[in-house]
Amino acid sequence: MALIEHVLAKAPRSPLRASAWSRLALIRSDNGDRPGAWEAFRAAQRDNSDDPMLGVLEVQLLVAEDRMIEARERARFWRARLERIGDGDLASLIGWLRQLEQNPHATMARSALDSVGDRQHRLLQWAKSLRDRPLPAYVVVPDRELVDEPDADAIGERLRGLGISQAEVEKHRDEIERQIRALATQAGERDGTGAQESGLDNPPAMHVLKPPSQVRALERRWAKVVPFSKPFSTQDVPMDEPACWEPDILERWLDFLSAEASAADSISILDDVATALGLHPLAGQRSFDEELLRPVLERAVAILEAAIEAAGSGVRLAWLITENRPALRSLARLYAEHAGAGREAAALSTAQRLLELNPDDNHAMRAIVLRELLVAGRDEEALALARRFEDDILVDVCYGTALALFRLGKLEEATVALRRCVIDRPNVPRYLIREQIRRPKLHATGITMGGGDEAWIYREAMRDAWVATPGALEWLTRVAKHVRPR
Repeated sequence: MALIEHVLAKAPRSPLRASAWSRLALIRSDNGDRPGAWEAFRAAQRDNSDDPMLGVLEVQLLVAEDRMIEARERARFWRARLERIGDGDLASLIGWLRQLEQNPHATMARSALDSVGDRQHRLLQWAKSLRDRPLPAYVVVPDRELVDEPDADAIGERLRGLGISQAEVEKHRDEIERQIRALATQAGERDGTGAQESGLDNPPAMHVLKPPSQVRALERRWAKVVPFSKPFSTQDVPMDEPACWEPDILERWLDFLSAEASAADSISILDDVATALGLHPLAGQRSFDEELLRPVLERAVAILEAAIEAAGSGVRLAWLITENRPALRSLARLYAEHAGAGREAAALSTAQRLLELNPDDNHAMRAIVLRELLVAGRDEEALALARRFEDDILVDVCYGTALALFRLGKLEEATVALRRCVIDRPNVPRYLIREQIRRPKLHATGITMGGGDEAWIYREAMRDAWVATPGALEWLTRVAKHVRPR
């Protein structure tokens, strides 16, 4: 950036300055500054209108914004223009633009992989094949039908599913076996009285997603090939920072995927591939995610949905059950992919589906769904969802409940709810009420509960909804004045 700024400030109108503008356009596009990206692109045009690479840049910006029809049209325009020039040195560029006319995302993904040295494109071809492969027959069974054998290997697999590395599991294997023996002894002493002591004669039914036996055997072989464990909790990356894109390791697991077609039938293996894709240098780039990540996630979710359809209604997949985590994590990742691509309806539908399957909502989808329901004016649905999570620590649920009640004319109940919000989260009213307010320092990895950063994030998401509700900000101002924060 320092070099670009120096060139733009000192260089006269020239190909050099045009190149600096072009680079700045890409940087701004990657940072989400679309108006700034186009401003830099037009400046590059003014400085060097004959540069054939301007066509590449324009199409890149259009693809980044998912404007596929325009991207194809501009690729066609630039190809025709370069063909009229008749310069043989432009043949490869013309061929690339022709490919862009057919499939912009795939062409951009191949180019992106070229830029980081993956010239074989084996993973791109494998991902493309996923959409045509038949779905395997997973089954959904009630968790109480599972026989929990005291087996160290089975416990080890569950620990790995929780995000514990293979090395850690092996290090503590003797202790695991000792605890298994102790628990078995305790179970024998209870003589079957545990269910009565719990007071839960009919606990809510939870289910487990089970792969076919041949897929399970393949997963055990895959675990010996990949160098990384599952992500811990609801995080997206493992704790052991795997080197899955180092050439020799990459070749090892790509060879496995190529040799074992049925690897694409395992949600757990698809989950691991999605984890690896999230660690790729190009992760987050529109074409990379569209052509590589999205097919992997959509297949995992399709396998899940087929199993649920076969099982019938009422399926609940608790996150607490480790066997369910790869499928639920795939749903959460698919939500993020939809949201990042601007597919708002698909993102909301995916968030709702995850919340339906896992009512404990470990991924906090309730906040996202509640926001969208309130923005859409679906206040009864918003209130029904919020009441499932009374005394929730999430600021979206607390203030969302109060706003929904206010909109529905339940002023007394709304005021009680709002007072409770202000006591626990006193910064939020100030950030909602003021038309302009300085953004606080935001943390890279999370938020401070009750802090200004949390209030700012809520403001960014929901202030428009509060402003659009007649009398809501005035009511918020009155209530906040008479509440002493915790």
